[in-house]
Amino acid sequence: MALLVKPGCDVEVFEIPPSSDTSLKTLQDAVGGLIQIVPCGAHIDGPAGGDFVGMICNEEGKINGMPLNKEATAIYGRWLNSIGEAADPIMGPAIFFKDGEVD
Repeated sequence: MALLVKPGCDVEVFEIPPSSDTSLKTLQDAVGGLIQIVPCGAHIDGPAGGDFVGMICNEEGKINGMPLNKEATAIYGRWLNSIGEAADPIMGPAIFFKDGEVD
């Protein structure tokens, strides 16, 4: 199960539908616009947590003035720091997914 992390630290389980036009619309609705898929080797604790291999966020989150997502930025930032990169802030909702959940 994927996790949807909204600005303000709201985290909820998110089911990514099978690959289709409907699933693209579902993902776009969840992040509030165009999606961007980003590799991310994050570990998140909790009932639906575990090891995540990627993040889906709004491609135009900064341009559109979406709110800063501190929790998603921290999760993504921990992974980037581990490989010697600096984290760019994540704006708006983000979906962290496990291996095999996204085609």
